[in-house]
Amino acid sequence: MFDSHCHLDDPTLVAELPRWLDEGASLGITGWFVPGVSRERQAGLRGLNAQHPELCFGAGIHPWYVDELGDQLLSALRDAAEQRGDAVAIGECGLDSGHAKRAGHGMERQVLAFESQLALSCDLQLPVVLHIVGAHGAALKILRRFGPFPQGGVLHAYSGSAELVGDYEALGLSFGVGGLITRSGARRALAAVLEMSSDRLLLETDAPDMSPEGVPPGHNTPLTLPQVAQKLAELRGETLQIIDDVTTANARRLYSV
Repeated sequence: MFDSHCHLDDPTLVAELPRWLDEGASLGITGWFVPGVSRERQAGLRGLNAQHPELCFGAGIHPWYVDELGDQLLSALRDAAEQRGDAVAIGECGLDSGHAKRAGHGMERQVLAFESQLALSCDLQLPVVLHIVGAHGAALKILRRFGPFPQGGVLHAYSGSAELVGDYEALGLSFGVGGLITRSGARRALAAVLEMSSDRLLLETDAPDMSPEGVPPGHNTPLTLPQVAQKLAELRGETLQIIDDVTTANARRLYSV
């Protein structure tokens, strides 16, 4: 299995990183992708990759931290992505309308940061890792201006409807499927995974967030990936081995690892 999106650099996880990697390997997890989210945490990802080559990482600014993205930081993201052995994707970036409302400002800053990182993804021909929450209509309009994306990309923790799956796939994008599908009330997510093409499916934990059923919010770990895989297999009527093989191959192809 390949965890296509987990925040192993989060302070709640990084102190025990060797444990997560060792125990994850014992469960059959062979790869992890760690997205860039902020200026502070981006700086540490190269060091984690040097210590643990089984980790790959992205260069990006999460929509919650878009105030940090100026010309200097955008240049730094480019440098991180261009140097051999460094970032394998741009992101996580995108739009989050709920956060904009909580922060008391509009979406303009997020849109500018999103467009800048999409342009970088296209320029460097690297996949883009997307965080889209409550803004699928706006996101699709922007993505259509930049796409289709021959380099690919992934909608991490996909929260859109089943009806939009085909629109995103037409742009060359894949879908990260995580703990949300294990929750009994997640009808929208359950419907969406049935519409996704097999070659567009990725597994993820989003640890320490997106806790599966039975795990307290904020206490998710990378070791819950088998739980997600098992649920996805049940929903799609496929064997666990097929889900493991297909999603791992998809992740390795997307991130070129």
